[in-house]
Amino acid sequence: MILLSGLGFAFEPEDALSPAERRWLAAFEPPSKSAAAGTPILTFELQSHRGLGAAPDPAMPASLGWEGGRVVLRHAAFESSIDPQAGRAWVRRDPETALALITTLRTALSARLPLEGGLVFHAAGLERGGKGLVCFGPSGIGKSTLAARSPWPVLSDELVAVLPRRGGEAHRISGTAFRRPPQGSLASFTPEPPLAALVELAQGPEFRLERLEPRAAVRRILGSITVPPGPPLWAAALAVVGDLVAAVPCYRMAWSLDGDPFAPLAAGLEI
Repeated sequence: MILLSGLGFAFEPEDALSPAERRWLAAFEPPSKSAAAGTPILTFELQSHRGLGAAPDPAMPASLGWEGGRVVLRHAAFESSIDPQAGRAWVRRDPETALALITTLRTALSARLPLEGGLVFHAAGLERGGKGLVCFGPSGIGKSTLAARSPWPVLSDELVAVLPRRGGEAHRISGTAFRRPPQGSLASFTPEPPLAALVELAQGPEFRLERLEPRAAVRRILGSITVPPGPPLWAAALAVVGDLVAAVPCYRMAWSLDGDPFAPLAAGLEI
């Protein structure tokens, strides 16, 4: 079993994992405090099939649909079906590549987390003084640039998970397995920091930080979360977003690519 963003993932039969898949899974970090007893587990049933199509192209996206209560992925190199409510997935793939496993695991995480009270954001995740920031916004707004310039540890420059809350604890965040390694000074790095703020990124001539009222925050957050199609999944995601904006301050940060936003951001958020 592996552990990712508060969820456990098991594979059946385990000996069906190929060397390529095992190499990729071996890159996961050791279990953390999110791996408590009773952690929800999703089980992947692995099926080998070498005749689905041409050699897999990682740049080619899989089609994504919702059929009969399942998330369905179809690609030239694999087919997957995920039942997020039952906690099971079926993967029919060429085992010589990890592409099918990576894509299905990423989609299963996005599908199941809302049902557990979590979310996956297209965002940069930063850690500052033991507190976490989720910096989100549309494609091209500067998430990767912000992460690349950050003097603080970077949890992810692409996908950030808001972890399920357990026992009324504060929201925490983590990077996912689909990211570059954390960067910045790791001397006091907190792998799953409590979420201090959600920050929508915007470009402007100078730094400006303004607090968003909850309704505006909800509208803007909805464009940056990754949830597969499926009414139960989006209903759960909406509830999580509502909980988030009620518990965590949300801001809009305008900044110039020619400037350094980190000192004024830290001052404005008091972190």
